[in-house]
Amino acid sequence: MAGRRMRRAVYETVKGPWGSDTKVVLNSITNTYASYVTTYEEYQVQRYEGGSTLYGPHTLDAYIQTAVQLIQAMIDGAAVESDAKPDEFEDKLLSFLPPVILDTVPIDVLFGDVIRQPHDKYHPADLVEVV
Repeated sequence: MAGRRMRRAVYETVKGPWGSDTKVVLNSITNTYASYVTTYEEYQVQRYEGGSTLYGPHTLDAYIQTAVQLIQAMIDGAAVESDAKPDEFEDKLLSFLPPVILDTVPIDVLFGDVIRQPHDKYHPADLVEVV
């Protein structure tokens, strides 16, 4: 439901300048961990998603507000000023994976080399393998 509300708000912002046939496609936020984003109503129920919405019951409204402001600035060709800076927490992350002991390639091969090229043509359900 949160995605539908976000998509509707974005569509309402762009349909005038870009046309009512504009398709809005949402993608997730990256470069940080935002967990779940629920509607206010879903948050109140506190099932898994609501309980995992980290920034409270108005997270979706804040995301929608910010998205609409950014889209409107894009439509208007206006600069967006921000003094927001993400927290630096990489030095506080814990890893429970063992370190890489040996990572090498055979002689006469470089990392990224394609050893076996793909075929020129494939059909549906064919196995595609590139090594």
